[in-house]
Amino acid sequence: MPEKIHHEWRSPIIFILMIIMIAALFFSRAVLSAGIIAFAAISLIHPDFKKHIRHFFASPLLWGMSLLFFLPLLSGLWSDDKTEWQKIIIIKLPLFILPLAFAGPIHFSKKQWEWLAYIFISIVTVASIWSMFHYINNITAVNEGYLRAKTIITPL
Repeated sequence: MPEKIHHEWRSPIIFILMIIMIAALFFSRAVLSAGIIAFAAISLIHPDFKKHIRHFFASPLLWGMSLLFFLPLLSGLWSDDKTEWQKIIIIKLPLFILPLAFAGPIHFSKKQWEWLAYIFISIVTVASIWSMFHYINNITAVNEGYLRAKTIITPL
């Protein structure tokens, strides 16, 4: 029973944080960072952390994604520029934290998973339309920019 009570308050918060992270992918790096920190904190703080870690190591997808963090971490052993290496590690830290957080007990209904998918698809569609609008309004400048290694304007 305590586990059910524990999930009653965690699931809605995690659901909202996932929506915030999806939206922040396109609109705000600061909000994305705050969302990842909050998501990791809520996901990692629960009474059965040992089971959480076992699930992480039992899932090749999760620990495999974490290798994207550990490879640059290990490369620092041969790095002469430790300050640049530290900056890279801080940027790559979500590649370890997010798979670890997703290994925890996330209890969503099928409808909630569908809503996350619809929200993601909607935001990607709106962001694509927004970028296409700016491209169409200034086709020659954007094409010229591509010749000089510039990119198209995106919402972020």
